[in-house]
Amino acid sequence: MKPVLVLQGFGVAFGTRTILLDMSLSIPSRGCTVLLGPSGTGKSTLLRSLAGLNDTNPSMRTWGQRIYEGEPLSPLHRPALVAQKADFLMATVQDSLVTKLPQRSSLTRARQLDMVRDFLEKTGQAVLTAKLATPVIDLPPHERQIIAILRQSLSGPALLMVDEPTANLPPDGAQAVLDLLELLASERAVLMVSHHLAQTRQIAQEVVLMADGVVQESAAKDDFFLRPQSAAAQHYLRSGSCPEAGIADQTAGDALAAAHEPARQASVKPVPPAIADKVQPAASLPARPAMPHWQPDPAAKSAFCGPRGFVWLIEGKLAGTPLPGIVHDTQQDLNALRNAGITRLISLTETPFDATLAALYDIQCTALPIRDMNAPTSTQAWFLCESIDRCLQRGEVVAVHCKAGLGRTGTVLAMYLIWLGAGQVSGAGAMAHVRRLEARMIQSLEQEKFLEKFAQLVAHPPTGKQLSSPAFNAKKPS
Repeated sequence: MKPVLVLQGFGVAFGTRTILLDMSLSIPSRGCTVLLGPSGTGKSTLLRSLAGLNDTNPSMRTWGQRIYEGEPLSPLHRPALVAQKADFLMATVQDSLVTKLPQRSSLTRARQLDMVRDFLEKTGQAVLTAKLATPVIDLPPHERQIIAILRQSLSGPALLMVDEPTANLPPDGAQAVLDLLELLASERAVLMVSHHLAQTRQIAQEVVLMADGVVQESAAKDDFFLRPQSAAAQHYLRSGSCPEAGIADQTAGDALAAAHEPARQASVKPVPPAIADKVQPAASLPARPAMPHWQPDPAAKSAFCGPRGFVWLIEGKLAGTPLPGIVHDTQQDLNALRNAGITRLISLTETPFDATLAALYDIQCTALPIRDMNAPTSTQAWFLCESIDRCLQRGEVVAVHCKAGLGRTGTVLAMYLIWLGAGQVSGAGAMAHVRRLEARMIQSLEQEKFLEKFAQLVAHPPTGKQLSSPAFNAKKPS
C-alpha cells in the first residue's frame, strides 16, 4: 500500500520560534493514523500547515519534503482538515454540507440536496436528513462535529485530518464521532490528533508519537502499545507526557553548556564495560584529545553585526555564515565579518573563497571543499575538528561557510558540537541544537546520516588502518 503522505525532515518556524523541527513520517493510504504527543508540541501546527491554514502568516518558514499522493504538496493539492474550532455554525446543515460538494456550481439545487442525502445515508448519518434545515449551532455538540467531518469528507480528499474531534464531548457523543471516523477510514486515510489513549486503541491502525518537534516513534497500534521501542513512547504510555527536556537535544544542550564553562580538566567517557573488550583504543585515528571547554567571549559582538544569515555556535568563538557576497556585496559582507570579530574563514564550497580578498579584511582562509548537499568524510571531519580546536586555542575567531550557510555549514557546526560532547552527544541532538540557531540548517539525508555516524565514531573510534590527514588548504594570500 503506497503512502498517501510522506514527510521527510519537514519543519515549521514562525519568526525565530521553531515549532516543528524535523518531522519524518509516512501515512498509509487507508486506515486511521493517530498522532499523539504532549500539549504544545506542534500537533495542531502540523495539521494546519499541511492544510495551508498558516500560509498567510508572513513570519512562517518551512523546510523539508512534503509529498502528497506522490506529488509535492501545493495550494491546489493538499489534505483536508477538520480544525478544532467549529465554523459554519450559523448556516443550516444543508448549506454547510453543500459548500464542499465537487463541481457544485454546475449542480442544480435539487441535485445538491440529493447528493447530500445520499452521502448521509452512505455514512450512517441518515438521522440528519430530518435536520437539513436546522442551523448547525442548534445541534448537540457531537452532531456539530459530525457535520464538520462530513463537510470536509464530501470533497473526497485522499487524506482527512481531524484535530481532537472528541474533545469536550460526553462518552456517547465521542463514540458517535469515532464510529463515523472508523467508517471513513475504511476507504481513505484519516490522520487524527488525540490525547485519549483508550480511543486511540479503539480506532487506530498506526500511531505516531511526536515531541520536541520531531517524531519520537511511529508504529502499528499493537507494537506501539505492547512493544514501544523509544524511551519517549515508554514514558508517554506511563505518564501521558514526554520528559520536558527534549530527548533528542538534551545532551547537545549539555555539551554546549560545558563549552561555556571555565576551562577544566576533562576526559572522554569510558567505554561501557559490556563492549570494552570489543572496542580497543583506536589505531585508525589520532588519539582523541581531552574535550576542550570554550568559554563564550563576554565581549562578543551580536550576531546582527555579521552578514545576513550569520549565527554564533559559541559566541565570540565559532560561527556559521553564508558565502560572502551571496546576499549583499562581497566587500560589505567581509566588512561585517570583520566587525563581528571573525579572523578565520573555513570555506566548504567547491570553489574556495578568495583568500587574497579576505586578507584585505584581516581574515585568513582555510578550505575544505565539499559538494553541495553532501557531507565530509569521517576522516575529513575528524581532522577539521582538530583544526578548529587549534584555531580556537590560538585565539582565532572562526566562521564556517558554504553557499547559503545552511546545509554544509550546519553540518560542520553540528559535527563540532558532537566533537565537544566527546561521545555524549547524538547526531539527532546536535542537529536539534543547530536547527534552533537556524531552522533550515542541515539539508540532506546524507548530512543527517553522516552526523549519526560521526557521533558513533567520536564515542567509539574504530581500529584499523592508520588514516592520513586530509589535505586542508590553509590559504595564504600571494
